[in-house]
Amino acid sequence: MDGRIRHAHGRLQHAVSVLATDRGDVRSRLGEAFGSMADVHGSDFPEILRAQYERIQATLTAQTPTESEARAGCSSLELTLARMGNITGERVARWLVALEVRVREFSAGSTG
Repeated sequence: MDGRIRHAHGRLQHAVSVLATDRGDVRSRLGEAFGSMADVHGSDFPEILRAQYERIQATLTAQTPTESEARAGCSSLELTLARMGNITGERVARWLVALEVRVREFSAGSTG
């Protein structure tokens, strides 16, 4: 497993831990979990898993802050989560967990 995949997998493992153990509703946990992955990019994943990560990223950053919101320090992630319902939040949390499992399986298959 190359360094970029290892790094992305470590961040995903942390994100899943945050989703499972942090306090708050799913949206606040998603904010913490995905916020910790700020330095992870689609290109860090194997081609076969890239679209899955990019779907998560696009869903969590779907809302673009207005100029005044951006000046106030509001990010796309924060704005999107503020407008997201719990059902969508739960779905995205499941996508993150599923991606971590797939990266782990990919990594196990590439080392042996």
